[in-house]
Amino acid sequence: MKVFVLSVVICTLVSCSNTTELEPDSLVAATQLAEEKKVEQKDEVAYFDKSLITGVEVENVFELRETGKVYLIDTRSSLFFNRGHIAGAMNIPLKHFDKIYSEKASEIKQALANDKVVVIYCASAECPDSYEMATRFAKKGIATSVFKGGWQQWQQTGLE
Repeated sequence: MKVFVLSVVICTLVSCSNTTELEPDSLVAATQLAEEKKVEQKDEVAYFDKSLITGVEVENVFELRETGKVYLIDTRSSLFFNRGHIAGAMNIPLKHFDKIYSEKASEIKQALANDKVVVIYCASAECPDSYEMATRFAKKGIATSVFKGGWQQWQQTGLE
């Protein structure tokens, strides 16, 4: 990985079609830039505790919803959300996560303080958006559960 990052940085600093040798100072600068990029990437990635993400089955989602102990998030686009969703779910499309999270952060934290479980779902088990959103929450230190079956499984069970 280090070699790849270094190669990319070097190719960026000195055109790959340029066959001249790098000066020692350029090599040092490229190495420093690669190290800085690695630090930036580490900050962006913001390593997280994977135990903050759990899975939840359809029966559990139903029970949590019936007892008022869930904060449901549908990651699908508003177009699909408006065509049908689990009653009580908030629509936070993955591509709008940062904007909507900043607006809803206090509401979500209050739900957690009230012992609610944040459950995230998407269209189906094949949709990666719910796990991606759970990862983003985990990076903020927020525990979530992913309902992998999503809207498709919810409909198939006929719970509504």
